[in-house]
Amino acid sequence: MNKSKTHYVLGFMFNKDKSKVALIKKNRPDWQRGKLNGIGGKIFSGGKDGYETAEQAMYREFKEETGYPIFPMAWKFYAKMFNDDFQVDVFAAIGDLSILETMTDEKVVILKVKDITKSRKKLISNLPWLIEMAIDFLNNGEFDMATVRY
Repeated sequence: MNKSKTHYVLGFMFNKDKSKVALIKKNRPDWQRGKLNGIGGKIFSGGKDGYETAEQAMYREFKEETGYPIFPMAWKFYAKMFNDDFQVDVFAAIGDLSILETMTDEKVVILKVKDITKSRKKLISNLPWLIEMAIDFLNNGEFDMATVRY
């Protein structure tokens, strides 16, 4: 019997000039505890919560974790990471970082993009290249999706 993959979304919201990015300080899962990651979570794939698309999940997760009140906003899909157990659809957007609030027990953190290299030890290991890829994607406006198999 094939086990179905757990499907997640991960988003990076930048300010207008893309000099800052919103991240979240993770408490769980254990391997992420104390590290900064993008904002996201699981996609509802049935059961009591119904079904949703990756884009719907990105809007929902971002609002749940940051209180961001603007809907719709332009989340743009630019990467997919996967292995036999999971899939993560990765999105980028431009928004007003000044109105983000911590809504859960995981703190929202605004990081200057220029400090990404200095902050490597505080970040999930793939964040530096995911953030740079998001900026490139938002700057060129073309759909160049990356797929990464772990």
